[in-house]
Amino acid sequence: MQEIDALPATAARGSIRRQVEGLQAENTRMGAELNHMVVVNDLFAGILGHDLRNPLGAILMSATVMSRKVDDENLKRALGRILTAGSRMNQMIAQLLDFTRTRGAEGLRIERKRADAVPIFRQVVDQLSAGAGGRPIAFEHTGDAHGGWDAERLAQAASYLVSNALRHGTVDGAIGVRIDGRDPLRVRIDVSSAGGVSGDLLPVLFEPFQHGETGTRRGGLGLGLFLSREIVAAHGGTLEVASTKDLTTFTASLPRGDP
Repeated sequence: MQEIDALPATAARGSIRRQVEGLQAENTRMGAELNHMVVVNDLFAGILGHDLRNPLGAILMSATVMSRKVDDENLKRALGRILTAGSRMNQMIAQLLDFTRTRGAEGLRIERKRADAVPIFRQVVDQLSAGAGGRPIAFEHTGDAHGGWDAERLAQAASYLVSNALRHGTVDGAIGVRIDGRDPLRVRIDVSSAGGVSGDLLPVLFEPFQHGETGTRRGGLGLGLFLSREIVAAHGGTLEVASTKDLTTFTASLPRGDP
């Protein structure tokens, strides 16, 4: 009797095992398909961004040449709008290409050289101040801000962070950039803006395609903060955010590294 009773139990265990194995195989198949879709999407985004650069470059070059030769003020203003819109498109394409690089096996590549963070951030502040609509951007530094960094990538991160502060801070609030180089091992960079970030947005603020607005203004692809964090991480550093009701501060901690 015991042997007869054991037969259904054995059959049930075998059936359950086959079901589990079937589910595992299906999960493996679905995971492989998902990975393939991600690879294809990244490849498509990379090719699209790369191929868009040539026609966009031709448009910008033609508009630049025409703006130097025409005398009609209305036409000059129209060409100026083309150049402004084209520059924004160019930046979005660059962000898209960098995004695809971060998802590759090698990640975001940097080339370290001896550089000073102060002139890098000062130049970005000067450039963005022209389009800040009269909003002040305070810039201060203390200590030695030299390190082994990729100056071009660092300038990208600076541009993304300051632009984010201008775009998402309160309309009449000041922006502050502070570089602290007193630590012999690392340099601290704070970018602050008036206005807070909602608590439910903070955990995903650095995720791609998140805009992170503290007001209602939107713009770009929502990749600036994500790429800023990736650039800082590629240098071995960290990028964090702290926010109260009245102030939001992004803090980059950059190890000085070796050029």
